[in-house]
Amino acid sequence: MRSLLTCVVALGLVACSSAGKEGDDTAAADGASEGSDGDDGDDGSDGSDGGESTAETDLFQGVWLLRVPWADPSDAGCSEGFDHNFPGAYRPDDGPWTESETADRSDALYFVQIERVGESEAVMLIGRDILLGTGSGDSWTFAWTESDDTLSLEEHEDGYVYREEATVTNTVSLALSFDGTAASGTWDGATDQLRHWEESDEWVESVGRASGVIPVADWLVYDEAGSEGIPEANLRTEADCDGARCELSWTQSCSGSSPVTLGRTSYEDEDVYDLLEEVSQPFGSGL
Repeated sequence: MRSLLTCVVALGLVACSSAGKEGDDTAAADGASEGSDGDDGDDGSDGSDGGESTAETDLFQGVWLLRVPWADPSDAGCSEGFDHNFPGAYRPDDGPWTESETADRSDALYFVQIERVGESEAVMLIGRDILLGTGSGDSWTFAWTESDDTLSLEEHEDGYVYREEATVTNTVSLALSFDGTAASGTWDGATDQLRHWEESDEWVESVGRASGVIPVADWLVYDEAGSEGIPEANLRTEADCDGARCELSWTQSCSGSSPVTLGRTSYEDEDVYDLLEEVSQPFGSGL
């Protein structure tokens, strides 16, 4: 760890500021003496104020070092939903066994680059990912939601229908408060998943399937004639569901939050991030 800390300090987490001075006090005096040479319409005062202009470094824009503490996935708040129309079927419990696993790992480090794209808009590059930012002054939020929606549909001319839908959304939101060369805030993440299946309850033999393909046996069991925990099924010739179609749905929503900090580095070259985007320190030892 000592070598790691030495490396971080060597990165120069101190703001780079520069000031340019233009004009020279002696230029004003020279201009005044030359202005008396027969030109009554010119008082020779152009540039004689000898003023200074300051070009301030935009501390918001540039390369930062992001530190993210380890958050145990088991601490994430998750809620689950399940629904079906197989009467008498139920989800089996886990039995007498319970399992748990916890972990505590060191922080992760990433280089990020922030670039303004408008008065109240910016982008943050994290490795090969992009977060879109909105804000003003010292308060900014960088976020992105990725989503995948898929649909599988099988239809037979003799009336059989099978439908499978899947939706997954992942949202990342980085809310930050900037104070010169440092920033702090929270890294919030949320994942929502949906799986939904539909299938004809009964169908004719010409379809070529003796039982359905809806994965009900992976989720539901039933009891019959003294036997418990029999895997549920959708058989071709039996009314297994309430309605003309069997339905099965599963949803899960998880969310978590971690405090994060940023430190401004001295890297100013716009091309330097090409060398840093894949440089990171993962959580723990990676075991």
